[in-house]
Amino acid sequence: MPFKLFALALLIAGAWYVFRDANNKGRPYLGALLATLTLIFPITLALYWLLSPKLLSTKSRNDILCTKCGKENETHAKTCKKCSNRLEL
Repeated sequence: MPFKLFALALLIAGAWYVFRDANNKGRPYLGALLATLTLIFPITLALYWLLSPKLLSTKSRNDILCTKCGKENETHAKTCKKCSNRLEL
């Protein structure tokens, strides 16, 4: 019984990690889907760790770096998402 509870706790923690990581990378819907799949198919967690750089890549060649905090912002952004500093083109 304790092993089953421990395994369930690990599954929930893995699903939470997947959701939060995808949400922080700007993909909340994909994160919710992958977190659900992690609860159903635990192998999804390992696949997420292997494929997340490709799945969640939001970087484009035209991103503007904030001179104050270094955060990458979209090309059409006028202020930084993180520190609200005005971006220079």
